[in-house]
Amino acid sequence: MSGRTATGAGIFGRMRRLRRELDRIGCRPIVVASHPRSGTHLCIDTLRLNFRQCSSWKLCGEPADRLYLDLDRLLRAHGPDPTDLILKVLRRAERPLIKTHKLPDCPPRRGTARFAPGIEAEMAAWLRESAIYIYLYRDGREVLCSLHQFMKGYAAEARVPLSQFIRQRPGGVGRVRAWAEHIRRWVDDPTVYCVAMEELQHCPERTMPGLAEKLGLRWDGGSVRRPANCGSTFIDRLRRRLAFRPPSTAIAPDPRFDRPTSWRHAFTDADRAFFHKEADDLLIKLGYEDSDEWVTSSFEPRPRFPALFAAQSSGMPTARSAALCQAVS
Repeated sequence: MSGRTATGAGIFGRMRRLRRELDRIGCRPIVVASHPRSGTHLCIDTLRLNFRQCSSWKLCGEPADRLYLDLDRLLRAHGPDPTDLILKVLRRAERPLIKTHKLPDCPPRRGTARFAPGIEAEMAAWLRESAIYIYLYRDGREVLCSLHQFMKGYAAEARVPLSQFIRQRPGGVGRVRAWAEHIRRWVDDPTVYCVAMEELQHCPERTMPGLAEKLGLRWDGGSVRRPANCGSTFIDRLRRRLAFRPPSTAIAPDPRFDRPTSWRHAFTDADRAFFHKEADDLLIKLGYEDSDEWVTSSFEPRPRFPALFAAQSSGMPTARSAALCQAVS
């Protein structure tokens, strides 16, 4: 038996033992899925701060991502055998949180060839059996503006004008189309509980009862604790590293490029037309716009929450996902 095959067999054995141990302790994680820059950490921190079952902890000196399991970074960042880390993180809360930006079928990422084939699929299969999924979505125009600023801190391809950035095709797929496809794929699953970032951010009191019911959490109906702003100075980072339960897990942007810009000021007429062509009528189906009039520069948009919010009232979590799925499909 080759060394690679033996190693793969050993890892699969450890994965099977890991699954048995997680089943033994009754681990029922909550997967928080989203497209990047769509409220992932807002949701993670809101759950941590308001539901004791999700209130994990970390050791002094550990990074903030030990308060949740980052599924996307797991295999490529922690060596060929991730089982010890998985168990350590998932045992720290009654209802541990798992973060992902993947598509719902959890396809293998590039750069994971050094791991035994199928490890990600093994983890995804266990999650589909044991986890509850929540999907955060956000206005794609704001997503791309935020992603543009955030990526400037570490990616040279983002240090270009926004008009050029939104037309890039990483991996052969345009950024706008990738955002639209991400949402369509996730909301196509009626078992996934879908929440708009804007709703969770601006009116969490209305969102929390539905979250609690869908996720099987205990909610006492009190005031909602909101995540603190995540500072990017050395002292801010040090405090978070030393704390057992820091108030925020958000990834701080590079302060040199931390200048949020709304799409209303950043998009040119050509950008509006390009976005609409790539995303089709998804903004309308999500309730961010009433029509395609927003594409014209003479149109004066008004801040609004998605129209589905009214129909997706708390206490009707199944109807919420079904209504969104029907609207987007």
